[in-house]
Amino acid sequence: MTCPSMSSRKRAATAVAIRLVTATDFGCSKKAAARRALSQWLDTLIEDSIAAYGGEVVKRRGATGLAIFNVPSLAMNWTRFVIERVAAARKHGWIPRAVNCRAGIARGVTRVPGSKKAVAGPAVNLALRLCRSAKPGKLVVGRHAVRAGDMRQV
Repeated sequence: MTCPSMSSRKRAATAVAIRLVTATDFGCSKKAAARRALSQWLDTLIEDSIAAYGGEVVKRRGATGLAIFNVPSLAMNWTRFVIERVAAARKHGWIPRAVNCRAGIARGVTRVPGSKKAVAGPAVNLALRLCRSAKPGKLVVGRHAVRAGDMRQV
């Protein structure tokens, strides 16, 4: 039996949930390849940029990514960078105009197990809820994240 403190660690962090959204239905089988290509494009964008901002990707599921940052202002800067990149790709025609992304940022306690596959905690749950409530192309910042860094609600 392992000690609970050894199997997972709690820490204060800023959680960012970011999701690709589409105006069209990608659920049908004909669009599956397009959906996979867009998801891979977002994966590449996230993986290539996150280390420069001091974050780490802790979970990817479908069109949603979850990242953890120690510095709240870097989380905000990275999220804006990703949203701007998606907007630029839409403008230049690299991805369909119907595709956009939205994000939620929350600060609080997170539990990160050794495998990083099941990150959890109030900050993670709030970031996912804020992401769902954000309009396409926008991000929503929780009040604790605003207080912790030099951020303002967007």
